[in-house]
Amino acid sequence: MAGPDRDELIRLIKGTPQPEVSTQSMAERMGASESETAALIEQLVSEGRLQREGDRLIVVEPAASQAPPDVPIP
Repeated sequence: MAGPDRDELIRLIKGTPQPEVSTQSMAERMGASESETAALIEQLVSEGRLQREGDRLIVVEPAASQAPPDVPIP
């Protein structure tokens, strides 16, 4: 079984009404184990891509100022 995909996990969190989203339901939808999905969530929290707000997970969008200098800002 392949591990969970970071981008797919973020899309699921953004597109699922909370608090209905759970680690177990996300893992099932991605075809990954619950422990792999929980580990990826913790990794994304530590990287600042996700934040916890009570029982909710919030996707943190990168600020335009964090874009590499060679990437044009629309």
